[in-house]
Amino acid sequence: MPIVAMGTSMASEQIRTEQRGGPRAPMTVEVTVVGRTRGFAATTVDLSPTGTLLWITDEAFLPSQAASDMVRFSERVAQELASTLVLKFSGGVSREADVVRVTRKGKDESNPMLLACHFCERLGAEELRAMASRPQQQQHAAHKPAQQTSRGASAGNGRRVQISTAGAPPTGVGERRTAPRVERILYAEVQGDQGTYRSYALNVSAVGALLTISDPQFAPPAEADQLVVFTKRMGLQFRNGMIVRFLEAEVSADADVVRVSERTEGGELLITIGVKFRRALNLQECARLEIAPGAAEAAAASGAAEGGPAGALTQAAPQKTKIIELMHQAVALGASDIHVKVGSPVRMRISGELMDTSKEIVSAQESHAMALELMLPSMAQKLHVDKDVEFAYNISGVGRFRCSAFQQRGTTGLAVRIIPDHVPTFDELGLPEVCRVLADRPRGLVLVTGPTGSGKSHTLAAMVDHINRTRACHILTMEDPIEFLHSDDRAHITQREIGRDCGDFATGLRRALRQDPDVILVGEMRDLETTSLALSAAETGHLVFATLHTTSAVNTPDRIIDIFPSNQQVQVRQQLSDSLQGVVSQLLVPRATQEGLALVQEIIVATEAIRSLIREGKTSQIRNIMQTSAKAGMQSLEAGLNGLIKTGEVSYETAVAKANYPKEIEPAHGRSRLDARR
Repeated sequence: MPIVAMGTSMASEQIRTEQRGGPRAPMTVEVTVVGRTRGFAATTVDLSPTGTLLWITDEAFLPSQAASDMVRFSERVAQELASTLVLKFSGGVSREADVVRVTRKGKDESNPMLLACHFCERLGAEELRAMASRPQQQQHAAHKPAQQTSRGASAGNGRRVQISTAGAPPTGVGERRTAPRVERILYAEVQGDQGTYRSYALNVSAVGALLTISDPQFAPPAEADQLVVFTKRMGLQFRNGMIVRFLEAEVSADADVVRVSERTEGGELLITIGVKFRRALNLQECARLEIAPGAAEAAAASGAAEGGPAGALTQAAPQKTKIIELMHQAVALGASDIHVKVGSPVRMRISGELMDTSKEIVSAQESHAMALELMLPSMAQKLHVDKDVEFAYNISGVGRFRCSAFQQRGTTGLAVRIIPDHVPTFDELGLPEVCRVLADRPRGLVLVTGPTGSGKSHTLAAMVDHINRTRACHILTMEDPIEFLHSDDRAHITQREIGRDCGDFATGLRRALRQDPDVILVGEMRDLETTSLALSAAETGHLVFATLHTTSAVNTPDRIIDIFPSNQQVQVRQQLSDSLQGVVSQLLVPRATQEGLALVQEIIVATEAIRSLIREGKTSQIRNIMQTSAKAGMQSLEAGLNGLIKTGEVSYETAVAKANYPKEIEPAHGRSRLDARR
């Protein structure tokens, strides 16, 4: 029989109902309760032929008041009481029994925890007389342990039990009593072994925290205590510790439960859990959490007293786990990407080529652990449900990382893109002057296109940075995820992340028009609604930047028009021809003389001739206009590659491989064209 919910006011109602037809034994009898792994001493409070109400007196089973060892106690409850018990009574009588209720007798916390058990087979009259003939034991009150208290059950008056991790500082953790603390509420997520829960911190120091888990999925319902169900969940969730993530400050720490206690506040029973971080928070993390000055120094002192390195708190980066080490290594090597896959070594993309970092094969457990290390609990839940999730991760002083975790062959894979710690400029990227001209447009649509990994985000970041330094305006960006972090200069910059700050690009764009933007950046035009809203925003006087995954600027207008149904395409052509300001399609190609990649771009500027061709559906003729409009800043991909060949940055063979029209590639040193060679 499964264990069911328990409430104090109903503690023995079922058994008493069954007892009314049989003889009662209002006596205390010593019992040995045999669970799954061992036996425990107990005493009956109420005994009938069909069941008994008893409490366990074994000190090894119950948590002491000093330790409040709720986690280990709850694990024992779950293990020992989750199956049929064997009750061995004095007098040689034994019965198998199921636990049907767990409660506490009365409202006094010092009263014992009671188990209501239903016998699988009724006791006979002879067996009851045999137990009654034994010398009567002392009454129940005399046997009550002085320090015994129930953890996790509420009184039977219907009060809701709020599962909390807030309360008094843990006994035996002296450094926490003196360390400066946060005096305000911080919102956090708590990740256990099998789930994540919303919570908030009432008290945080550099070495520990007191949290309140407010997630209704974790707390027992008001109508029943469900002690066994709850304690089993507590034991399974936090027996290996927890990860506490402070959402507002982007700080996370591994922690262990060191104390569980109870207190009453506003008529509600609060079960409080104190946690201690496995590593003290460093100086920057303390600053983000706004812990009072001296917190990190106090933690460092306590760490030194315990034999730990006093200088550990001065590290600017998180504790270096395997994935964090790989991120540091990737930045040092100038890698652009990290790839983690089960059954293969970790690989990095350096100068466009994937290279093994070691011969060590990644296991399924290692891959999943590396992904979880970087994710908030909500992201881990999204990965579990949607099978993939994208997010950004920041290491102070090192850089930001765009991460994509996903499922492949039933295991977790991870791809990490390295993003520089500072916003690049036009000069650093080597962008042509026409990009600056497009960024200075007062309104219209500017598209940056190219395959994945072609540096579109860098180009857009440089354009936004240029506007930020030169114009007093409101810039609103929608990214998935946010990559480069911009600080206000002349402009006021609002950055929204898809999934965290808004639902999707279409929703964010719809709301953006009511947020007084001058410049709007859309991370990607993925669907019809987003594309339509971007065109409308460009038509209504906003400067809109967006990206597309196309390999040629010439094909980009048709790509946008083809998103729409055929009955709308004539109207869309008109909209696009009126609002388009320019298209920058770019590619990164390996350098010939040194490591790294060279940027090559194909650029269309929306002159009257270009607008006319788009409006009339003659986009195939755009290349002809580009070849004769170099003064307007236009350039074909092949012209850009030829320029790199002349400067010696790119080899002739590489340029031919990357060109859309290989016959137009001109070799250096007077060699003939490719078609002439053939």
